Amino acid sequence: MRKHDVYRQRTSLTMILVGVGIFVGGCALLYLASFSTWLSEHPNWHSVVQNTGGLFVATAVLSVLWELAGRRAFLSELLSVVKVSEDVQESGLVRVARDYATGIDWADLFRDATEVDLFFCYARTWRANHTNELRALARRKKARVRVVLPDPEDTRLIDELRLRFGAHTDEDLVRSIHEAERDLRDIFTGREARCAFDLKYHAATPVFTLYRFDSKAVAVFYQHRSERSYVPALEFEKGGYGYEFLAKDFDALFQNGRSPASNGHTEK
Repeated sequence: MRKHDVYRQRTSLTMILVGVGIFVGGCALLYLASFSTWLSEHPNWHSVVQNTGGLFVATAVLSVLWELAGRRAFLSELLSVVKVSEDVQESGLVRVARDYATGIDWADLFRDATEVDLFFCYARTWRANHTNELRALARRKKARVRVVLPDPEDTRLIDELRLRFGAHTDEDLVRSIHEAERDLRDIFTGREARCAFDLKYHAATPVFTLYRFDSKAVAVFYQHRSERSYVPALEFEKGGYGYEFLAKDFDALFQNGRSPASNGHTEK
């Protein structure tokens, strides 16, 4: 038998014995109040003894019930909540958003960001919603931006993405990927850009999209249904294993990716 089980049984036995003692004492007081002639002649003391006996009996019963059932149920629930809290803290999870477009504070993530990693298929809506922030990021001299996109020349990958997105043809997907590359190059290597920028293609099938801003990382789910719906997202901060997983995952994608023919590392 484990040590903490012995301690728990010892504590329960002690509480039960104490409860039985209080119960017996309460019964004795109630018996005394019922049959004592002296107490019958002194109503005030009779009331005190009788009420005290009743209190002892009720306290004993409730204490034993709490020990046998209530306390353990309460502790189980409390430990469950504490365990979840510890898991969340270790992961570095700081936000669970019902929808990535509105549930994540993108403006705060972009503000003063200097190291940004982006991994998505083409993210047309996200890019359109944050064009101003992306251009402001491009003007920061000390900023470094890395992007990984699906390889548009990998026919196997394009076929898989077409099946995932349903309504797209292979040509549509390739066109969307090239469009994303052109737009990002226009922003990060244009006349006003001052940041370091690099973009690579990778043949891995994306299972989530990733946006990393310095000490925060956002992972956005993909859905498997054809109809449009909200898309949940998880935001992690540096120091937790969630952030470390996403950061290392992106580093592996970037290091193993290939540079497009037109892509050279640009530093300004």
